[in-house]
Amino acid sequence: MIQTYAALLTKLMEEEKRRLDEDDIKHGVTIGKMYEGHFKKVVLKRALPEGVNLNITGGFISIPGPKGLKYSRQIDCMLVRTTEREIPYTDDYVCDIENVVAVFEIKKTLHGKDLKSAFEHSKSIRDLELEHLQSRKTYPMMALDTERVLSALAHTINIRFDTIETAEEILDGTELEILHNLLLESWGILRVVFGYNGYESEQSFREKLAEQISDVVVAGQASNGSGTNLYSPGSFPQLIVSGRYSLCKMNGLPYMAEEIDECWPFYASTNFNPLNILLEYLWMRLAREFDINYTEEPEPAKESNEIPEPTQDPEPVEAMRVFLLAWVERKVGTKVSWGFEHVPWTTAPKPTVQTK
Repeated sequence: MIQTYAALLTKLMEEEKRRLDEDDIKHGVTIGKMYEGHFKKVVLKRALPEGVNLNITGGFISIPGPKGLKYSRQIDCMLVRTTEREIPYTDDYVCDIENVVAVFEIKKTLHGKDLKSAFEHSKSIRDLELEHLQSRKTYPMMALDTERVLSALAHTINIRFDTIETAEEILDGTELEILHNLLLESWGILRVVFGYNGYESEQSFREKLAEQISDVVVAGQASNGSGTNLYSPGSFPQLIVSGRYSLCKMNGLPYMAEEIDECWPFYASTNFNPLNILLEYLWMRLAREFDINYTEEPEPAKESNEIPEPTQDPEPVEAMRVFLLAWVERKVGTKVSWGFEHVPWTTAPKPTVQTK
């Protein structure tokens, strides 16, 4: 079970992390590199199932453009199929966007302005994906899990369709845009923000997130000039971890939640083991490409044989609480403006969450 392996990985991560906490280096950039290295070598490398041939690196994502390559912002950690070009005298690489499986932004502590920066960074990667997709004029269909998309759509809006084309013909408004977002999530890069330390409670984590989301959405509207919201549910990371708490996207990969008052509850929070949540997202993303039976426990990579035995059975999954609702405010041509509403902790419903 994923819970068992996540518990083992958590124990190993905590033991190795003590070395970082006990080090007396005070230089901020060096500390950041220490945590990035810890995540790559201790967490992500051991999180990959046996037989998954991917590279772990940092650097930049590129897409072809009319005037040459266009680059992303610098990325702490990437999971890529192949590395195209090494950046001279560094350990980083430039990677074509179609070879990037996942990106990870790593923080020692995820608080305040780092949350806002994480949202902006995630949106910049999604914007690059959309620009590349528009240049192709079609989804790379081999990368789409259409059955999973239709399953997630049915669970969300309570309508079952046999094909994507039929759904697009019948749906409109928010429900049509939910479908489009689910398609992009299925095709696109997994984006994770991982903070080793964070807030003292799930409630305070949610409240600070709400403040930062409000700030970036308002800033996006102001920069656009027309008041149109530049952010969509797809702009945000699929997973944000701040210490013991996580914010998870209900995108069908793996989590899904039912509509609330014709709005999409696309973000929910949980206090369940963050590494368990990370493995759920990562292994489902890898399952189709590497023919992994996601319903069974994949054999972990050989490097994980040092993981100690668990001292107790893992705790059961805690229910998630709805955090953010989204709906289409207006659509002009192909441009969609989304509205967002933060659900306070005290009134947050627990969505019906389906994972497999």
